[in-house]
Order: sequence, then structure tokens, then C-alpha cells
Amino acid sequence: GMNSIAIYSEADKNCRFVTSADQAYFIGPSTSKLSYLNMDKIIEAAKATNTQAIHPGYGFLSENSEFAKKCIDAGLIFIGPTPESIGSMGLKKEAKELISRFDSSIPLIPGYNGQNQSIPILCAEAEKIGYPILVKASAGGGGKGLRVVRNTNELIPAIESAKTEAINAFGDDTLLIEKYFEDVRHIEIQILGDNYGNVVYCFERECSVQRRHQKVIEEAPSIAVSNQLRQTMGRAAVAIARSINYANAGTVEFIVCNSKSSDQYSEPKFYFLEVNTRLQVEHPVTEAITGLDLVELQIKIAQGYSLPSLGITQEKLNFKGHAIEVRLYAEDPYNHFFPCIGSILQIKQSTLPFIRYDSGITSGSEISIYYDPMISKIIVWDEFSRENAIQKMITALQKTIILGLTTNKTFLIQCLSHPKFISGDLNTHFIEQNFNNDQLVNFKNNNFGPQTEIATLTSIATVLWCWLKRQNQRTLLKHVTSGWRNNRYSDQRQSIIFNKQLDSNIQIDYRFIDQDRNSNLNERYKFQIKVNNNDKILEVEILTNQQMQENNELICIISNVNHKFAFATVDRTCRSTNGNFDVFVYSFITGLEYIVTIKSRFSTAGEESITETDGFRSQMPGKILKIMFENGQQVNKGDIILVMESMKMESKIIAPKTGILKLQVKLNDVIDGGKLLFTIE
Repeated sequence: GMNSIAIYSEADKNCRFVTSADQAYFIGPSTSKLSYLNMDKIIEAAKATNTQAIHPGYGFLSENSEFAKKCIDAGLIFIGPTPESIGSMGLKKEAKELISRFDSSIPLIPGYNGQNQSIPILCAEAEKIGYPILVKASAGGGGKGLRVVRNTNELIPAIESAKTEAINAFGDDTLLIEKYFEDVRHIEIQILGDNYGNVVYCFERECSVQRRHQKVIEEAPSIAVSNQLRQTMGRAAVAIARSINYANAGTVEFIVCNSKSSDQYSEPKFYFLEVNTRLQVEHPVTEAITGLDLVELQIKIAQGYSLPSLGITQEKLNFKGHAIEVRLYAEDPYNHFFPCIGSILQIKQSTLPFIRYDSGITSGSEISIYYDPMISKIIVWDEFSRENAIQKMITALQKTIILGLTTNKTFLIQCLSHPKFISGDLNTHFIEQNFNNDQLVNFKNNNFGPQTEIATLTSIATVLWCWLKRQNQRTLLKHVTSGWRNNRYSDQRQSIIFNKQLDSNIQIDYRFIDQDRNSNLNERYKFQIKVNNNDKILEVEILTNQQMQENNELICIISNVNHKFAFATVDRTCRSTNGNFDVFVYSFITGLEYIVTIKSRFSTAGEESITETDGFRSQMPGKILKIMFENGQQVNKGDIILVMESMKMESKIIAPKTGILKLQVKLNDVIDGGKLLFTIE
């Protein structure tokens, strides 16, 4: 067997991978430049722990030829391709030139990849290519340093922004410019090579569903790829790999045009994008349909095994069924996909046999500002059909409980349920074409708003869970009925906000009636409930027991129908004396999470109320990179006020209305989430 040795930064010290490894070595501060990108520190850690081989993972230094060479020079085995192979493909500019020389039949996207990186030259080349164009970091990946430009006015800001993001993420601000295609799919081919010249392709993955040029849903095989096209693209991928003597696992990425030529028998056109000289995040879907363990094969190849000795030849490779992977992110799709940071108060993975989770997150884990906000990859496979796989994934998401911060779970279910996704009518603009921000917000309001049954039911259950928590914490006069007074007393009243909709104030009036405990140690509490001053009185019961209370669960019974919920809140209590607080709620009926804000009965003195139209609060911690207007200037609705960086991504903050700008931050300020950035008067 092998011993695993993990390296970790300050931000990751409590992460699951640290405790799961046989040994763990502290590598430095949370900032990636001082830890996971510090080559010398990593080599030092390897030597200190008598490490023999280094697996570089998915990101950071996984495609850095200098790091691969440092490993080899230090007497370590680098589990990946050679430094020369990485270097030849690491810069997209050089990669295109090399492939063009090696095999001119491989189609390349028209563009500019010259040495001259001056802004006048880049602008001139963009005009030659014709808009729309794509400005992209030569050393980039993961959507960083990537900008779509549709006209001349957008070009220079896009170049400057892409250069800044590229230098921060990759240490190289070299850009290339390519023609941008509107209706294409992102199809990639998994390749495997050994140290003896053998190379095979392990079929394709469909990665067209993206946001901010980052993949969200991946599947294998692609519904749009015929056997003939699969062979043509696979052979092209193998030819590209052989041109650089590629060994180990890698991915060749292509775009495939949805439109066909006038010849109905011709295959769609495809163009080479890039080679990822590493294992991809989405590799599990390939493993699911082929039965291969790609990480094990990476290690075997690094140990010197040939592919044929491992039973792998192109003729023997086959696939079966359909697999889908989704990326569960801590982000708010209903607020421009802004990342969300904070604590995972509770996460429970489903035990259904067809679900695979790849995750380092547990209850109590922190999603920090420093790294990608991915919580988990969820993978399903079905032997028979894509339709079955889609339904399995929806079930997997619904059965996954995650409480404590906003995620894209509901949005993923929306995508998977969309008629165009089900039919396979996809391109790289699937999300923006079918889910623009207004549509997302309308969906959220219409389906989870205060007028719906689930909103009322969830609100009632949350208020009664809070009541139960308070009851259990009482130390004096526990036998006295909750809410009792010497004279006839009024109902207890609680106002709440459902799912952060400021206009969704729901008022719950409730009166405790009776308590009953049966032989199974289940406890029933009976209440009379009125909602929003409605004269109708609801007879409501809650059912709980010791196990359910330990799990923060209860069953709410209305009209003889049981509804089960799970709850979490930051301090695990329901006491609030100086402001509102949030309870995160999971419904076992809908399989979705909600946020119920318990409003304080007491206003907080001196608290200034800033509405969305008054100004803008930061959605996350970050650093102020640019301020576009002076304090006191007139701004118009839609103007870019400032640019901030968080989680290695730049965000443009837009004026919500026209008026006089009052800045609350300065250039280079490092701010917390919720910080007021500006107001407009």
C-alpha cells in the first residue's frame, strides 16, 4: 500500500483531507502565493516527510512545468506529464503554433497569438478578426483571465482586466485573442499516455453548461457526438498528445459547432481549444461510463507501467450508460452567482447507492475568501439512459442536505429540469440564454415566495422549532405553560422574513395548547396558529424525540399531514435580543433549503437602514482594485462604480440608480462581506 501525505494552508487546517491523510504538513498562510503556489515550500515538505511522489491535483501548480521540473530535480516522481509536455501546452499561444506545425489538418480557432502584447497591437488584431472576440490568458484556465468582447468600446477595459486577473492567478499576463463563436458546445476528450509512446482516448465529456466560463454540469457521453465524430475527435486528440510525447492523464478540449453544413450527412465542425495537462475536476463521469480508475492509472503510469500491461488499448476501451456530474458551489445564482462565504452548519450526504460524492467538506467546514467556493462534486450513473441519469441527479440533489449558507443547489435542479437540457439542446450560453438574472429572481419569488404553501408551512415549523429550543433551555418553572400570564394572555407572536425577500414579512401568532408523550418516547406538542392575522385558526402539532432533537429535526403536522424539516442556526439557539437572525431550514418534502429570518421584537438603537436602492453592500470579502468615479460625482444607473477581487475573480459593482455617489471605501481596501461600499443620493 501507499501512505498519503497532505499539505495544507492556514485556511485549510480543519479540512477533511487534512484529517483523512496518513500525515499532514503545514505549508503556510492562507494566501495561495505563500502556500499552495510556493514551490520551494512544497519540495521542502516532501523532503521532510520522505515523500517519493507528488500528485499535483487539479489546480494551483498542476500545469506548471517549472514545478514538475523542480520535483524531478529533487529526486521526486511527478505524477503527471513531463515538464516538456506541460511547457509545450501550458501557454495556449505556443500550443497552437506547435499543433499547427505538427498536423495542419487539426482545425484551430482563428485568432492572434503573437509576441507583441501592446494594447495598440491587440486592438488592431481584434479589429482584423472581427467581433465578437474572446480575450483570454495564455497561461489561463478555469475561466480566469477570460473576457468576451462584443465591440471596440469594451476592448481596452477587457484587456486590462484580463491581464490583472491573469497575473494574479497564473503569474503571467500574456493574452491571446480568438474569434468568439455564439452557438457551440464545449466537448473534451480524455486521453491517457504512457512512457512508451502508447496513447488512447477514453471518449468525450460534454461540458457546455457553464457560468462565468466555468463548468457547472458535465456529462458523458455527449448526446451531440455521433460514433463517427467521436472517432474523428478522439484521433485528433491522440495526434495532439503524440505531438508532445504526452504521458499520464490529460484532456484535449474542443468546441463543436451546433450548426451543420448544407450537407445533411456531414458532421459538425470542431476546433481545438487547449490541452489540460492534468486530471480534470470532471474526470469521475469518464470513470463512471468506462469503469476506469483514472487516479490509480496515473499512479501506475508514473510507476512505469505501460498501458497494454494494464489491459488498456484503444480496441479494448468501451463505455456503457450515462453519467452526470454537478458542481455544488457556495454561491448565489439569484444574485449574479456571487460566491458566498461562511460556515457549513450541517451537511448530510445521501446514502442512495447510485450517488458518488467527491468532497472535502464536513459540517463545521468554512468556505473562505481564499479559494474556489466549491463544496462538492456529485456524480450519478445510469446503465440505461441519459433521462434516467438526469432524474437520479435531481434526486441526489434533493436528498443532499446543506445548511448554513446560500448554494446553487436549487439552481442546479432548475437546469436539470429545463426542457432544453432534457432534450440536449445545449451550448456554452445555456445558462445566460435560459436563466438571465431577472428570470432567476422571478423563479425564486414565484416558487418560493411568501404566498406559497411551502413558505407558510416552513415559517410555522421554524417558529415552533425555535419555541422548542427555548423550552429545552428553560431552567426555572419548566412546568408552567409557555406564554402563561396571570390574566388572560394573548398569543405569542413572531414576525419572519422568508428567503431574504424583504417584502415577505409573515406574522405567526401561536398558542401552546397541550403536550403528550407516548410509549415510543415521541413527544407531541399541540398549538393553535394564525398566519398574518387571518381569522382561520390552524390546529398544528409538532412531533419530536431525543434523536430528532440531537439532529435538529422535527415533524410538523397540519391537517393530518406530516412534514419533516431539519434546522441549523449560527449559535444553535433561538435567543435574539439585539437584532434579527437566520435559521437555515431543509424540507424533506421538497428536498430544498430555505432561509427563515427571525425578526427581533426590539429595534437595534443606532442601526442605519440601507436599502438596495440606497447603495451597495459587498456580497463577500475582497479587495478594492479600482474606483471608477470620484466621491460626490454624478453617476447613472448601470455605471461601473468599482471593481473588487474575491476568490481570485474580479467583480464589477454596478450603480443601482442615478444620483450623487458617496463612497465608503478607498482603493486597495480589504473589506469584509456586508461592508457598505457606497450610497447614491
